[in-house]
Amino acid sequence: MSPRRCALTCLLAVLGCDGDGAARFEMGVAGLSLADVNELQLSVVTDRKTVDCAAVTEGCVKDQFPASRFVELTGPGGAAQKAVRFSPDGGVAVSMSPGRDFAFVIEALGAGSPPQLLGSSCTYVEAVSAGSNRVSANPIFLKSDAGALSSCDPRQ
Repeated sequence: MSPRRCALTCLLAVLGCDGDGAARFEMGVAGLSLADVNELQLSVVTDRKTVDCAAVTEGCVKDQFPASRFVELTGPGGAAQKAVRFSPDGGVAVSMSPGRDFAFVIEALGAGSPPQLLGSSCTYVEAVSAGSNRVSANPIFLKSDAGALSSCDPRQ
């Protein structure tokens, strides 16, 4: 399979801050209708100035940064994790601590056992704060040989 451009648009809208000070946002997906993408995985890495997005999309984000660089994200289950997975058919509500200087990495995962990493997107985000935020993610380029998910899951 040759690389295919997959237009993935992630819209982040911070819904406000509660007493815990967490930034809340919903992530929706547009333009992703490929049958071989089973799930998407969102990871947020700190210190974007040291992140080479071109290099990040060549392999597993987990293998490129120490666990301490991954921002704790809280998804629908309520547990804080280093990544949140969601269906390409819908979206997901995620919360994280407000801050500056991030790289958002979205990995497309295929079906199978173990699921395969099909491709990824990396987008620099200057800040996530209380109020309204909007981020459009860079496209995902799907590849047939990106690697097995078992080594790409920053939640473990």
